[in-house]
Amino acid sequence: MSTADADKESRAGDLFEAWRAQVERELPGTSFATLYTQTLDGLTVEPLYVSTGKTPSLLPGIAPVPRAWRVVARVQGPDPALASARARVAVAHGADELWIEAGPDHGVHTLTAGDLALVLSQVDLVTTGLALEPGGNAMALTAALVAVADAHGVPRAALRGGLGVDPLGRLARTGSLLTGLAGAMAEARELAAFARVELPSMRALRVDATLYHEAGADSVSQLAWSLSTGIAYLRELMDTGLSLDEAAASVEFVLPVTGELLPEMAKLRAMRVLWDKVVRAAGGEPTPGSMALSAHGALRCRSRRDRPVNMLRGTLEIIAGALGGADAILAPPLDAALGSLDEQASRTALMAHHVLRDEAHLARVLDPLAGSYALEALTDRLARVAWEEMQEIEGHGGMIERLRSGSVRRSVSFTTQARWRRISTRRQGLVGVSRFAQLDEEAAPKPRPDPGDWVQNLGRRLSESSVEETQTALMAWARLLAVPPEEPGALMKVATDAVKQGVDLFSLTALLREGRPSFHLEPLRPWRDAEGFEAFRDESDRWVGRVGRRPTARLLTLGPLADHDARAAWAESLFAAGGVRCLREGWVEGRDLSGPELEQCDALLLCGTEQAYQEFGLEAARGLFASGIRLVGRVGPAGEDAEHWRSAGPVHFFHDGIDAIAMLGTLWESFGDGP
Repeated sequence: MSTADADKESRAGDLFEAWRAQVERELPGTSFATLYTQTLDGLTVEPLYVSTGKTPSLLPGIAPVPRAWRVVARVQGPDPALASARARVAVAHGADELWIEAGPDHGVHTLTAGDLALVLSQVDLVTTGLALEPGGNAMALTAALVAVADAHGVPRAALRGGLGVDPLGRLARTGSLLTGLAGAMAEARELAAFARVELPSMRALRVDATLYHEAGADSVSQLAWSLSTGIAYLRELMDTGLSLDEAAASVEFVLPVTGELLPEMAKLRAMRVLWDKVVRAAGGEPTPGSMALSAHGALRCRSRRDRPVNMLRGTLEIIAGALGGADAILAPPLDAALGSLDEQASRTALMAHHVLRDEAHLARVLDPLAGSYALEALTDRLARVAWEEMQEIEGHGGMIERLRSGSVRRSVSFTTQARWRRISTRRQGLVGVSRFAQLDEEAAPKPRPDPGDWVQNLGRRLSESSVEETQTALMAWARLLAVPPEEPGALMKVATDAVKQGVDLFSLTALLREGRPSFHLEPLRPWRDAEGFEAFRDESDRWVGRVGRRPTARLLTLGPLADHDARAAWAESLFAAGGVRCLREGWVEGRDLSGPELEQCDALLLCGTEQAYQEFGLEAARGLFASGIRLVGRVGPAGEDAEHWRSAGPVHFFHDGIDAIAMLGTLWESFGDGP
């Protein structure tokens, strides 16, 4: 270390110690250690970072010129005609790329190339990118896309985006590969070889970590599993004769982002560092901008209640993606958790991009976070831990073996339990759900699409091919599969000709699967943070339908307002999160608690100071039990006199840090089916 660097480090250390001393003076009785935050990844976020080194001027994988991120809109189905209209509206509202989940039996239902042509009929395939999510129909859907482009005179080289081939991600999501691991990887190799020649601006393979996040995985696991999946795909692609750099250029990555800005930006930046290291360690020479990285707003963090708050979450996710260096960003609309397709909600999500990109100018600077030592330090730590986990995975058979052994599922389960504890105790607050809930908000119904006429109209023809020509093309496809050609990409050429002649995607995929053993394991289960509290709110709505009102808990407040207001407000917030209305009422000593005013009361809570509880709280509790109230509670910790209180009856203690979901469950059990 040079003398200048040593002096710089010494000055930084002195400044930190001076700052720490000042903090300890300002916070008497509080340990300085409480300012350090522990993440679910096991990493520590420090309260202050002091730079002692040089920040890199350019992250690997970021192009050396400022560029705006691509605005991505999801096009949902199942009706192809309706999906076409939504695609048109999305592009009109500023979407640069369309994320389309499609296939014969999922997403936008596309049985033939003609059905896909309808979906894309109002989209300029030259100016708008396409990110396909084909499920188990990757080869068939790609063939349909190429056929549609050819029919509309769009050069294949002009198509850009991704084909969405992610066999390991599909295995984790659905628990099955109907063509087995070998068949799925062979299909991936075929599509990659075809895309390198025919679709040079479309990346064939995708490493999508959103499922792992939806199932509860932490950031380190998302990075490590993405890396190991990417390495598995590199090996497969290089078997087709692609060079390492060509193979790396055929893979794109998708990472989920939440509104936790610092950790999420660090995660995106760490992904670029890690992938650059993988390619270089294998002997490649990645160039700036060569890595394709998309950020998707986390569906796990969306709520079905107080949906406008989701718009704020989406805005933070866009900021995290933009400042984290994502090439493309998808922010789900505010009603995404309902599966709704409201046009205004979708437009609002797109407008958030443009406000941040075009008015706030977040895309004007190449790397606006360069020089932030806090972010660089967290990025470095995250990358190092993820790299170590990736090495452990590769040392034990790679990502395929990690999935096969159930290790991924066990890891996700462990993290989910830790996260669930934070949510259920409200240490991790969910705005509009576990905190600041709108009790009288009307629940939006989850849409249930009516098949109507659109199911009968599936199977549109792309050309005027006769039935005989279609049958001939299908038989040619079947014969080719019996003796597959050795030339990479040859299967895709025949598949494309087949769909042009009217062969449907289902038949194409079914023949591809024939004779291949399937592979199955237990899939990961996605969940949303708000599920536990939303279940109580749903039950509250059903209660209104049966009884005509919401369940009610009366707060008997002890003493003057200043003594009980904070605790009462806390209790009202907790009970509202559980779908229960709280009504405050002052306690009068000696009051008869069996009067008619308690007829519409389902629970009673005492609320006051510890001194008030000692003076006449126990008397009140005995009176409440005598009146026949089914649940009696006290706001505040149990303390040393808990058993004394329980001598009056089964008193419940409501206080900060309790398992709110479990306690609210007990409350609802006491309600039964109503009064």
